[in-house]
Amino acid sequence: FFFLKSCGLHLKNFAFCLLVLSIPVVLAGLLQPYAVIKHELFIQQISEQIRMVRGTDRMPWSNQYYLSAPYIYYLIQIYRYTMGPLEGLAALLGFTVLVTNLRERSRSEIILLSFLVVFFFQIGAYEVKFQRYLLPIYPLLAICAAYGLVWLNNLSRSKLRPIVTAAIGCVLIWSSVKAVARAKTYLHPFIHITASREMCDNIPSGSKILQVSWDSPLPDCGHLENPPDLSMQAPEWELDPYDVSQSEELLQQYGHKLSAANYLVMGSTRVFRGVLSVPEEYPLSAALLKLLASGWLGYELIATYKADIKIGSWYINDDLADESLVVHDRPKVYLFKNVENLDPNEIVKRISHFPHPRDRMKLRDILALRQTPNYAATTITDRR
Repeated sequence: FFFLKSCGLHLKNFAFCLLVLSIPVVLAGLLQPYAVIKHELFIQQISEQIRMVRGTDRMPWSNQYYLSAPYIYYLIQIYRYTMGPLEGLAALLGFTVLVTNLRERSRSEIILLSFLVVFFFQIGAYEVKFQRYLLPIYPLLAICAAYGLVWLNNLSRSKLRPIVTAAIGCVLIWSSVKAVARAKTYLHPFIHITASREMCDNIPSGSKILQVSWDSPLPDCGHLENPPDLSMQAPEWELDPYDVSQSEELLQQYGHKLSAANYLVMGSTRVFRGVLSVPEEYPLSAALLKLLASGWLGYELIATYKADIKIGSWYINDDLADESLVVHDRPKVYLFKNVENLDPNEIVKRISHFPHPRDRMKLRDILALRQTPNYAATTITDRR
């Protein structure tokens, strides 16, 4: 409205304004042709996502946010993982400075703050809290961090100025090093490719490999001229932890499939997060996953694969970060080997008698599991 009003009533100005306003519409159509070609399907899918985000329709992968606190979850993720403690505190300081002296701010600064506050309070209230939903405000948080550092530098007394300047320099250097280290993870092959190559080279031909539903099937041996003969086709060699029935039939399926398979592969932490965040809704599946991770189902964790953010020989541990950071582009792959070859009845017995006295593993413990590849493993490691 204000844009059109500023154009006045002159025909040339009004035509120019219409041209400017039409550019975003044209670009949206060119860059999102599917939204125009199949607009009904596009609207339907967007509506489904809106219902999921608001908690009206809960999807398996959104279970992990069921009990997460509005706003607080996002703030913790920003502080620990997406920005980091130093940058997060600088952003908080800058935001506080901007809000405290609001009357002295220019229009552009007020617009920046208004968008930041309104967007965060709108998105932060949703039940589903993927970190990628906050992407539009991260540039603004970076600007707030810059405000905070400049304010801190100007506030310091002459005697403390060198110390404050050095501290600010350390923050900037650390942020730059982290950014480069994160970018370097994309210079290497996708971790599923790396994991597949090792599995195909080390898993004996004729092996039976279990997968889990709602996850990436591994390994893919298409790069080999003579790939090993691996049985891993769904649904025969697939577990469905999200089966809402959680029935006796499902329990028997778990027992027979786990007994018959030689390996079990999980392409990410998604199933662990989705099931163990609401164990009361998937009691059998929760028992299976906990006992599997603790080594109580006869399976040994023989390898984990993940593209860590490395700075020299040190790496940033973000195993507990939001799914947006550690499931899509940098997933952790788990490979379990059947070393005890338990019969189906014994597996069913152990799952149905859960919790076992040995089980003390929590979701955070499972997400943090790491194992250097050891395909020759023949015994269970106690991971209590």
